[in-house]
Amino acid sequence: MVEPVPTKPARAFSFTNHQVAQPTTPLPGSSVDNELDKTNSSVADIIDFVRQVIDDDGTIKAEAAASLVGPTGPTGPTGATGPQGPEGAAGEQGPAGATGATGATGPQGPQGIQGPAGQSFTPDAIGPAADQSLYDAELAGFAFLDATNGLIYFKLSNTSGDWSTGAMFGRGPQGIQGIQGEQGPAGATGATGPQGIQGIQGATGATGATGAKGLSWRGAYSGGTAYDVDDAVSYNGSAYICILASTGNLPTDGTYWQLLAAKGDTGAQGPQGDPGATGATGATGATGPTGATGATGPTGPAGPVVDLSALTEDTTLLDDDIGHSQSSDASYANRKWKFSTLLTYILGKAASAANFRANTNGLLGVNNVWSSAAEVTLTDAATIAVDMSTFLNAVITLGGNRTLGQPSNVKVGQSGVIRIVQDATGSRTLAYHADWEFAGGTAPVLSSTAGANDLLFYQVLAANRIFGSLVKAVA
Repeated sequence: MVEPVPTKPARAFSFTNHQVAQPTTPLPGSSVDNELDKTNSSVADIIDFVRQVIDDDGTIKAEAAASLVGPTGPTGPTGATGPQGPEGAAGEQGPAGATGATGATGPQGPQGIQGPAGQSFTPDAIGPAADQSLYDAELAGFAFLDATNGLIYFKLSNTSGDWSTGAMFGRGPQGIQGIQGEQGPAGATGATGPQGIQGIQGATGATGATGAKGLSWRGAYSGGTAYDVDDAVSYNGSAYICILASTGNLPTDGTYWQLLAAKGDTGAQGPQGDPGATGATGATGATGPTGATGATGPTGPAGPVVDLSALTEDTTLLDDDIGHSQSSDASYANRKWKFSTLLTYILGKAASAANFRANTNGLLGVNNVWSSAAEVTLTDAATIAVDMSTFLNAVITLGGNRTLGQPSNVKVGQSGVIRIVQDATGSRTLAYHADWEFAGGTAPVLSSTAGANDLLFYQVLAANRIFGSLVKAVA
């Protein structure tokens, strides 16, 4: 079906004039809808029209490209008659007849008239004899000229390989010798009359002028390819035809190229895809610059003067002491602490690496933070227990085909790595509890080499969602 040429939409309603003339009246909805409907209809007509020429991948359709080839030019006039060919060889003399009476020599017969010029004919394909089989599938009437032997063949039907017998092309075969006539009655011996000359062969008509050359489709444009006139390419979704031979000049250069078909408008945006899985937590960003120092606050009132030498030293700190050190309770009025006593108390409240892993409150030292990251060995079993209050990073050596169990005591945001080691046998497999999630929904497969180390990086997204990513064969 051929789509009609799209028509330009004409606006029937002026929204600007409406706002000027009636600023307090809303725009009429029906007029807005009508204008939008006409615009949408014109855009749809343009898309349908362009789709007759351009495929979904941006290339020109074969039938459209074929339509760009110009019609065959008219047959040129018949050329002038060529010079007469040489006289043909004399035919074989017939057997001598009985001697007849000598007759008078007859006059020489007139020269035969020149035959009409033959019609111009061009085979559909020309090539060596071995190429004929390449055209076995062509339709009936297809002509192939065997350039090796000067024979022409025609397809007799649409059946593959159904060819006619080869015929000489350009000249007919020599006629067969006529049969001997019956012997006449004996007569007087007469002189044999001269043989008449052979009539000349009619001149072959000149070949008609070649029709206009069609375009040659070269596919996607390449800057390193040399292009000739009438070469056609695709570039950025549009099609161009070469009008001046060149190399390295973009199809948008009007000196060398002419636009054949422009790229269609971008289609409407598709629906938003589902959210992807949350990626692993990125590295901590660099500390921002220190902010400007704020203005100095007003000086507070002077506190009471305390004579430290008059206070009694308290050599033992209890939690209640810390809780009430600023209390007005009279029982704490005459106490003082030395720095060494206070330091001993603070160090006694420091959190261990185990406290950090288990999310237990306590004063955290740098050393214990690093210690908490040390690998903890998990117990090998058919289902490996994963208690995340006991480790950040862990290692497990597989002694058979195992399942990594449901993590317990998880903390949202906790991340780390579990090193999975193949034992000396190797080829151990690892399945995963449903709380473990992986990219694409497919659980990874471990390295099978004996002693191989794979790293399972994990990130706790929720109480029952632990995202994992496997790095295999770590040396």
